Amino acid sequence: MRILNGTRRDLAELFSLSERRITDLVTAKILPPRGSSGFDLVAGVRGYISFLKTESNTLKAERLRLAKVKADILELQLQQRTGILVLRSAVEKKVFELNRRARDSMLNIPARISGILAATNSQDEVFRLLTQEIVQAMEGLAGGPGA
Repeated sequence: MRILNGTRRDLAELFSLSERRITDLVTAKILPPRGSSGFDLVAGVRGYISFLKTESNTLKAERLRLAKVKADILELQLQQRTGILVLRSAVEKKVFELNRRARDSMLNIPARISGILAATNSQDEVFRLLTQEIVQAMEGLAGGPGA
């Protein structure tokens, strides 16, 4: 086989690419470097064809990956619609509300029983009343008997 040599411009025209793209392909070692008498056009064509075949496989892999991502998104949307999956923002909002209710409930204990405690001289009675109020507040938060 006869070796044909050419310039960067010849390769660019042959592949319908810019000369800058030819430089990038040489840098990436997809096209062989320029020899003393120019670029080996046959080796360049072979290198570029090999690159295009690889790119084709990469494109197929990316299309498969995209299809999987789309299927995963549809699955997540279905789980959300059926209630299996809950949005993080909804959970954060609910946790915030529960924390606020717990705080308010606990902070209201002194206002509810301070008068009774002031009239109580027994430490055991104070302990019993405080425990009763705390249990009642906690059951209210949990939706239990005192709710």
